Amino acid sequence: MRLGVIHMCRGQYQEAFEIFIRTPLEQNPALLGFCKPNALFRLGRTEEASALVEQVLKTYPKDQGGAVTSVKG
Repeated sequence: MRLGVIHMCRGQYQEAFEIFIRTPLEQNPALLGFCKPNALFRLGRTEEASALVEQVLKTYPKDQGGAVTSVKG
């Protein structure tokens, strides 16, 4: 997952997303719930990103710190 964050910082969003989708959401729901859709938004895949945010919030509705909902801006 850390490698994915590094790719995001470098602007390598597709590479980051590919890493994030291989990382189990249970590992860090708030961070992955933010990173996966964020990468999709940056790739211009906004509908997929929005759907992913909704899916994550259904599974993990608490969204501590608002990390996941911050992506929807």
